[in-house]
Amino acid sequence: TLADAEVRNPYLALAIDEAACHFFAGDPGFHGFVRMWQNPDAVCLGRTCDIQKNVLPPLLADVQAGRRPALPVLRRASGGGTVLHGPGNWNYTIALSLEKFPSVFAVVRSYETFLGMVRVALAKQGIDSQMRVQSDLVRIDTGRKISGNAQFRKRGICVHHGTLLVDSRFIERIAL
Repeated sequence: TLADAEVRNPYLALAIDEAACHFFAGDPGFHGFVRMWQNPDAVCLGRTCDIQKNVLPPLLADVQAGRRPALPVLRRASGGGTVLHGPGNWNYTIALSLEKFPSVFAVVRSYETFLGMVRVALAKQGIDSQMRVQSDLVRIDTGRKISGNAQFRKRGICVHHGTLLVDSRFIERIAL
């Protein structure tokens, strides 16, 4: 486990996971790590998200003009959709060696494995959840999404990114 519960620069927060892949690549003693962190307010695009369709016009205009936008706009190495990071929304990473855990190479199996771990942890906190589509968790009692997830594989490591909504007031800040 990498103890990393502090709020940090969102660019650095994402870079840590990619740097860890380079650092641990080929290390026969590496099995994996889990990391949780919070970012300050930031817009985080998935690897293939279209910035034109996923960023509100005022922020997009700043990015296109080379100005610093009101919210940082960044892109992560994993896929998935665009998410808003900020207080009330935790981020987590689960990374496993594909050599030690070859079953997580298959995408569907890896989501079942990683989201299964998160579901167990939530259940221990009294929150019953279930998978919806391949990469989301929803509360069983409300049907509301509480976690979005994405992955990338690099240098023999499967990296699973997730968000976990911990404050329902955060939802009001998301433009649908």
